[in-house]
Amino acid sequence: MVSLKHNKNNKTVEILVNNQLFTTYNYSDTLYKPCFFPVYSAGGNMVCRGFPLAPKPFERIDHPHHTGMWMAFGDVNGIDFWNNSYAIPDSAKNKYGRIKTKSILTKKYSDFLSELIVENEWITHTGIVLLVEKTIFTFRCAENFRWIKCQSKLTSKTNEVIFEDSKEGLFAIRLATELETPTNELTLRLDDKKILTPLPINYQENITGQYQNSEGNVGELECWGKSAKGACVTGSIGNETITIYLIDNQNNFGTPAHFHTRGYGLFSINSLGSKHFNDTKKIQLRLSKNQSKTFEYQLIINSSQPSNIFDNFYFH
Repeated sequence: MVSLKHNKNNKTVEILVNNQLFTTYNYSDTLYKPCFFPVYSAGGNMVCRGFPLAPKPFERIDHPHHTGMWMAFGDVNGIDFWNNSYAIPDSAKNKYGRIKTKSILTKKYSDFLSELIVENEWITHTGIVLLVEKTIFTFRCAENFRWIKCQSKLTSKTNEVIFEDSKEGLFAIRLATELETPTNELTLRLDDKKILTPLPINYQENITGQYQNSEGNVGELECWGKSAKGACVTGSIGNETITIYLIDNQNNFGTPAHFHTRGYGLFSINSLGSKHFNDTKKIQLRLSKNQSKTFEYQLIINSSQPSNIFDNFYFH
């Protein structure tokens, strides 16, 4: 059973499956963009990184703008809505925007299907609203699966909004440490006392992530920047084998999307990046005032044995 619990005072919406937390939509004024955090598998393991909202031992503490699961973009009229965080100095804040939630609506359709409808504003540092975003998040569950469908309508509120080609977008999750790609490099992480320290190579035995996409590419570098109808990462957290899929919609502008598959744990699907992913053609989306464009994606968490489900879940 999927249920939603809105706490207006805390500015959170909990998404519960059989009364157990699946994920929480956070829209606190302290955030630079709303996000889902934490995110759990059907087996109860957290599949996203804790830092910066709730750091855990042995995590990397890079990219403080990677907060759970989120939607944003790196170049809208020259304003960066992706990289903004507490780490940006005040002297550079004019280059960055914030995404603020203005309204929340929850709907329950059945025991296994609920919706969260949010209206967000994409605001420049000087307070100009460039975009109004209306996103419908649909949540479904089964014994070993968790689904989130994101249907996001972006509407220009100024004379012209231009999304320039950027690799920084569009719908993303920062993966838990165990789902990173193994590496022989020493990396700075929090130790068991949450002190930053170089961890030894033998720590990598707990890091098990492997990327692949719907076109048959396997591995971080082989999948990075490639266009595909879907991609996934498979790994183990404790005794649970987990596969996380990101699936495109063939009706999206810029389809097939490109994928950001980084070994350190960033996993994103991006319909508005092409040249930045080493393709020959630059992509650009222009919206005149009150013109809209809708993007749809799915994130699926599979807690059973890995399987090729791209064709089954690809939007038609």
